[in-house]
Amino acid sequence: MTDIEVTRRCSIATRNQRLAAVRAFAGFVGEHSPVRIEWSGQIRSIPFKKTDQAVVPYLEKAEIDHLLAAPDRRTEQGRRDYALLLFLYNTGARASEAVGVSRWRT
Repeated sequence: MTDIEVTRRCSIATRNQRLAAVRAFAGFVGEHSPVRIEWSGQIRSIPFKKTDQAVVPYLEKAEIDHLLAAPDRRTEQGRRDYALLLFLYNTGARASEAVGVSRWRT
C-alpha cells in the first residue's frame, strides 16, 4: 500500500479503494482455502486510512433555471428531457433512481 501512495503517487482514496479490492479477494481466498486463512487475516487487518469527505456540490436556483431552459420543449425529445430534469429537481432523485422508474400504465 505504501508503494501505491509513494511510487505511484495515488491519493489516499485510491489506496483505500485498492485495499478494499485486495481485502475482498483475501476474504474469498480465506473462505475457500483453509491453508491461506492466516494470510487472509493478515491482509484483512491492514487498516484503511482516513481521508476527508468530499463536499457534495449542489446547483443554485439560477443554475437550475438555466438547466431547465436548455431543452427545446417544441420537440418530443426536448419535452422528455425537460420532464426528466424537472422530475430529478423536484424529487431529489439520483439519475440511477430515475432510470428505475417505469411508465404508469392504465
